[in-house]
Amino acid sequence: MKVATKKELFDCLSGMKVFAPVGKNLRFAEVSSADEIASPESIPLSPKEAFVPQDETLFFYDNPEDPTSIVEPEIDEKPFVVWGMHPCDAKAMELIGKVYTEGSYTDGYFVRRYNASVKVVIGCPVPHPGCFCGSFEGMGPFSKSGSDIFLIPLDDERFLVEGTTEKGENLIASLPDATDEDIAKGEAQKKKGEDAIDRSVPTENIENSMQALFDSEEFWEDIYHRCMGCGMCTYVCPSCYCFDIQDERIGNKYRRYRVWDSCQFGLFTLEASGHNPRPTQKERIRQRMMHKLSFFKLRYGDEHLCVGCGRCVAICPVGIDIRDVAKRAEALAK
Repeated sequence: MKVATKKELFDCLSGMKVFAPVGKNLRFAEVSSADEIASPESIPLSPKEAFVPQDETLFFYDNPEDPTSIVEPEIDEKPFVVWGMHPCDAKAMELIGKVYTEGSYTDGYFVRRYNASVKVVIGCPVPHPGCFCGSFEGMGPFSKSGSDIFLIPLDDERFLVEGTTEKGENLIASLPDATDEDIAKGEAQKKKGEDAIDRSVPTENIENSMQALFDSEEFWEDIYHRCMGCGMCTYVCPSCYCFDIQDERIGNKYRRYRVWDSCQFGLFTLEASGHNPRPTQKERIRQRMMHKLSFFKLRYGDEHLCVGCGRCVAICPVGIDIRDVAKRAEALAK
């Protein structure tokens, strides 16, 4: 176990691009010094953009009729750092990795970025009021899953630092060892966060409880009548991964790109024939809740797609709360 200030740790990562939360909105962006990095206590946006860009160019072309005119953009495969991920964010990237690597096709864009990244994850002594990551098995405010370097804040300036992979250990090798006092303080911070996290959301059998309510008009009525279909929940969610592919003309050239999409949008499932299998907001909000709490686990067998970060709860303009959905589903299943 090591100990370091923010600047000392930043110096260990010299030579690599570092993406960290910056500014008042705490959006992740490239930084050139430790002084630019915002406090990790409250990060309203996830670092998903570092792995799955909101707008990503796939290739350029001159002539739609000539496939030989295609030019792919140069991909930077140099190592880079994502500093300030919370444990829920790191877990979300692992879950997205299941989708992008375990099917018939592998998403090379995601894989290259994920493998090139150094994930610096910060534990949460003071979880956000909406967080409920502790309700999911194997998760919590100090889960190290998906990290390369794990930090426990000791105070405003210092961190307890642990390399959780060989890559991470090599990067922090020059840092001083933590004292017994540092380690004891880190354990106290960990206990503080573990005691504060919400573990009340029933998730042990929620995938089956949700399945039983799939066709329940009464269960979904209150939710879908409130939902505006704005898609904000999916845009702040660290584990949502759906995208649309579009073409645009830029001067005499064309660009094909993919851009984040949302199952809450009416056009998401609209077919060329005009048929839409999810014609109203009822089907759309049901899809989101079922995917997070049921479909993903039933397909992949071990984990839910929701990581309990609470961002969708905090941002929803009409107060739709996935925690309440899970609790109501479990109560009705008894």
